[in-house]
Amino acid sequence: MEKEKLSQAQIDTCIALYAKAGIAITELDETTVKVHQVDTDGYLLTQKQLVERGKKLYPGKTIIPVVYSLSVDSITPDWVKEQMKRYGIYQKDLVKQLAINKSTISKYLSGAVGMTKSVRALFFYYFLTFEQNNLFREQIVK
Repeated sequence: MEKEKLSQAQIDTCIALYAKAGIAITELDETTVKVHQVDTDGYLLTQKQLVERGKKLYPGKTIIPVVYSLSVDSITPDWVKEQMKRYGIYQKDLVKQLAINKSTISKYLSGAVGMTKSVRALFFYYFLTFEQNNLFREQIVK
């Protein structure tokens, strides 16, 4: 059984909803569509998942997936402290859960020692996990 083709209005509505979720969908030409995850909105998508979303809207077109690319420039000691406050996390939690000694955590948070890209990414994904867990818990309660 062949799937019914979406109208342009339905496609436009889907594109607007995807945009709210951090996914930009752009027709590049008659045969090609780019599906780009520009924000995580709590979820990271793979290339395959982006292609699947594009194919649902544009079957028969070539889909170019562009996965989310983390920019660690915004991950600062203040950002980490804000996330700790948001999720009720203490330094001792970071020490235990990230296997980083207490003095190093203190130096990162005070700015006495700069954070490498890897450490900034570590903090980003650590707090992203908390965000995902909260979203998951909210869905279970509903």
